[in-house]
Amino acid sequence: MTKVVVALLAFLLLSCESTAPKLTFESAHKFAQAQPQDAAYGYEDKWDTFNNANKLDEKGDCYKKTEGPIEQVLILDKDGVVSEVIANVNNAKSNCFRASYLHVKFPAPPFSPYYMRLKMD
Repeated sequence: MTKVVVALLAFLLLSCESTAPKLTFESAHKFAQAQPQDAAYGYEDKWDTFNNANKLDEKGDCYKKTEGPIEQVLILDKDGVVSEVIANVNNAKSNCFRASYLHVKFPAPPFSPYYMRLKMD
């Protein structure tokens, strides 16, 4: 009987996890805008320094993948690891940048989750 209960609980947990709604770009963008700006400005300097030193936005030649700008929000955990990249469009450029940034460990943000807005022209 115990094995059946454990199997049923595991199934229910997996079912809930797979049906959980994903964060939309609009929602992520609103969270980014709602962050305390004083803490965000200080952190963005550290973030930019790390990003530029590692040339992350140059990886994969993403800028040339698709014409036009894209916007994205990177969601960083308490350790600075990018756990999710949400773009306003789904195209070759956004997918390339997603691959460049997902799971990268930046300096730890002042709070988490931290929503980093990026516009890539």
